[in-house]
Amino acid sequence: MTLAVFTFVCVAILIKLPSSSTQPAAGERISLSYAELIAKKKTLTEAQWKNYEAEITGKRVTWSGYVADVADDIAGRNYIWIDMSGKSDGDHSLYFEYPLDASLSLNRGQAITFEGDYAGSLLGIIHLENAQILR
Repeated sequence: MTLAVFTFVCVAILIKLPSSSTQPAAGERISLSYAELIAKKKTLTEAQWKNYEAEITGKRVTWSGYVADVADDIAGRNYIWIDMSGKSDGDHSLYFEYPLDASLSLNRGQAITFEGDYAGSLLGIIHLENAQILR
């Protein structure tokens, strides 16, 4: 991903993010792997994907991936960016907000398992809310 595309995605995400720091309770847990989600996206039309995404928004997923980066935004919120490609090559597949002090022990390429509520996707990058690192 080029720097210009990455910057555009980050700005678009900032526009889409809720401004409230109050987080709702965790959603209903569903059994959906990241690979299943991506496979489904590839087979659905845009209209079907929007409908499906509305059905899973707010549902809690548990996935594993690699830390691509830990960075803050212009509002001072801290995010963990996750590479789900399995290559640990810095690809930014998804992100979630996480406290900075708890993020400082993470390293690029580190494998982690996490859970969070599916909050949608923008330009192929998935956003989770109410995320927790499990290991």
